Amino acid sequence: MAVEAPSRTDPILLAQEAKTPVSVVAGPYGHPFHPILVTLPIGAWTCSLIFDVASKVRDGGAPSLVDAAYWLIGIGVVGAVVAAVFGLLDLLAIPATPPRCGSGSSIWR
Repeated sequence: MAVEAPSRTDPILLAQEAKTPVSVVAGPYGHPFHPILVTLPIGAWTCSLIFDVASKVRDGGAPSLVDAAYWLIGIGVVGAVVAAVFGLLDLLAIPATPPRCGSGSSIWR
């Protein structure tokens, strides 16, 4: 009884290929970190805006809310720089030539 070589349609082989990272900075399953990292500055800056408005609504302003808004802006800037670095690394991992497939392949010639 001969053992068959895995085919291109073998689901186990396809699952292993899908889990292979595209670049060094990709996560364990090959998903880029950039999309999850951009949520950090968005959330930090949104909370900073809310804290800033809340500090103005209160009479005399709450120093703790002002300080929190200040720190959230800094966290957002640092998070944006980190997300930009990972986004650039993900961008550089994209092949220069688009794949030729289907009816769209005639457009790229």
